[in-house]
Amino acid sequence: MGKLNPSGPARSGGASSTRYQDDPPSAAASIHSLQTYTDIDSEVEEEEEEADLPPAYTDATPTLTHATPATANMPTPSNTITAPESPYAVLGSRTITSSRTGTSYRVSLAPELSKNPADLYWVMSSHIKLAPRPHIHVRGTHTEKQRNNNNNGNNNKGSNSETVVDFDFTIDGAGTVLPGSDTSWDAAKYAPFRFATVVADGDGINAYRGGRFKSTGAKKVASVGGGDVEGNGAAGGAEGEALLPTQDLMQWCERFCQDKAGVKSFVLHRTIRDWNHPMVTQRLTALIRATKYRGDITIKPFTHDANLTIYSPSLLNRLRTNPFVWWTCVILQLWILTWPLLILLERRYEVVNVDWYAARVGTYACGMSEEEWVAFFAPAVRAAALGRRQCANQEVITPLEARQMAEAEARQGIFAMAESEAERERRERINRGEGSWADSIVGVVRGVSEVRREWDQVAGWGGHR
Repeated sequence: MGKLNPSGPARSGGASSTRYQDDPPSAAASIHSLQTYTDIDSEVEEEEEEADLPPAYTDATPTLTHATPATANMPTPSNTITAPESPYAVLGSRTITSSRTGTSYRVSLAPELSKNPADLYWVMSSHIKLAPRPHIHVRGTHTEKQRNNNNNGNNNKGSNSETVVDFDFTIDGAGTVLPGSDTSWDAAKYAPFRFATVVADGDGINAYRGGRFKSTGAKKVASVGGGDVEGNGAAGGAEGEALLPTQDLMQWCERFCQDKAGVKSFVLHRTIRDWNHPMVTQRLTALIRATKYRGDITIKPFTHDANLTIYSPSLLNRLRTNPFVWWTCVILQLWILTWPLLILLERRYEVVNVDWYAARVGTYACGMSEEEWVAFFAPAVRAAALGRRQCANQEVITPLEARQMAEAEARQGIFAMAESEAERERRERINRGEGSWADSIVGVVRGVSEVRREWDQVAGWGGHR
């Protein structure tokens, strides 16, 4: 992992929180290299023995052989923690979506992460460098009044309204607002836009420090060796010991894993800063209105991977993360009993916060301002609205599709439709004279869709009726 250096003023007596900023990774250090290091005395003896040998035939650039302060004396993670296929994936994790907060987050009940501090530290230090994934959910609806049938002989001759969804899609901002998973490891490039904060003992910050409620100070807990210690978790060192600036994260991981509470959680929060959502909403609304759309437009931000939560593998934690149990509690109003129970039993550790800035001092993380971002996605958004794309969970406009649509619109005009690989192959078969009757039918359907889109542009569409 790139070393975490305090970016704020120097701490005195451990009385302030620690703010980290990632330095460019060295040639011998990486996010996954948390191995222990050999004893310094043995290294000195080896260097003295090598000094008696003849010089090498080629000059070699020396590499670092000692640990940086951020990873010094850190234990090696167990073999059960392996690099996942997706950088956001964690051992035993699943994704939970919250429509109320407009976020999705990952939870894991893997026992290794609640018992082994090295495994938990490896996961948290890796995820500190991952940005949240911003999305924009765009939805257009209109209402249609329908008269009630009078076949039953009653006198009810009124009407009811039915909501019709005209389009429903999502714009993926990963890689254009904040770095995506393929570029998030470039610490040198994105370090100015990423700030991680780990709370410390006695810093006065109101946070969950291993208790049931938020607190700004320390509380007495049982130490590893017995007795009472002044700390914020279930484990500590000598009485009055303050956490070192470069070891705060590891200390919190040790305290969490040594906490004997059956129901506990460790959370890493990610927050998007300095992105003008109202301006983006206004520009997208104007863009869709320009297609002569007359219905209601709803545009909401949605953040994927807003946080990472590690739960202890207790029965109560398994039940709270089960969708069936969750909806049962909501429908039957059992949350009146379950929420107070969780508050009384759960020990919460929410000590790691990562702020990601879309812009800093006039410089944008991915090189696009809000207006440039809307202009980049404009052709794809226009085509998605006119094409009446549905299902927000599947219809996602990616930066690659936006780039392809911009090129297609430049060639064919504003009514260009996105062509898939299959559609391009169909057109090539038709041009070669090898098209089948199925290819002809597909072409007719596509032509009718294009005519309807052009008519919508002239006469207007999606109005209430």
